[in-house]
Amino acid sequence: MAGCSCFGAYVYVTAKLHFKSKEAYKKFVTKVKVRVLFVKKTKTYTKEWYKYAEDAVYSINVVTKGGNTPKLKQLLRDNPQYCKIENINDCFNTANLLFAYLFGDNGYHQDLSAAPMKVLSFDTRRYDDSGHFALNPPNEPYVDPGFKIQEEKIKVTLLKQYDYQQSLQAFYAVESNNVQKEKYAEEIAKVEHNLAELHQATVTCQAVSAFVVCRAAVDQAMANLYPVQI
Repeated sequence: MAGCSCFGAYVYVTAKLHFKSKEAYKKFVTKVKVRVLFVKKTKTYTKEWYKYAEDAVYSINVVTKGGNTPKLKQLLRDNPQYCKIENINDCFNTANLLFAYLFGDNGYHQDLSAAPMKVLSFDTRRYDDSGHFALNPPNEPYVDPGFKIQEEKIKVTLLKQYDYQQSLQAFYAVESNNVQKEKYAEEIAKVEHNLAELHQATVTCQAVSAFVVCRAAVDQAMANLYPVQI
């Protein structure tokens, strides 16, 4: 069975502060009261940010599903998405331009309405979920609970690697020193290697029924991960 759930577009505007260490991040969230990142710069806000986030990088990005218009691409291409705190107004300006376009009366929704509709999601279900087998339900196959443990191990590690990737890309984007920029590039390459290893282990676990094979693939992937530094 299959069914189309909706047409249209999803759009998310994300802002993030990237820190070089957990200690710097913990100090920021402890000392700085203003946590919302979509704000205009004020005297109090500036003082707090310079003190507790002076080495951080601010990033703003847009994630869309079914609604990436030419104008939106142009805004992201022509305006800074990564800023050092000393230049954070540049990224705030990008945010203001994005919000004006996305939520204004003559912007995003008009461009989107002129574009052909796209399927955002498509649901499928097994035939036996329809209830036809209710009088004679099939036996559920046994699944080793160890698969769930390996799945969680990969998930946690993937999230950590994606976080490294986003932060390294942010610091790389604002770095002016070529030597340091090259170091960031090397660390980004390590993360890409790690992600490939983890994805391969995921594919293996999805394709096999023997838990020992899945566990061996995950253990091998973990052993092959490069240490990453920001």
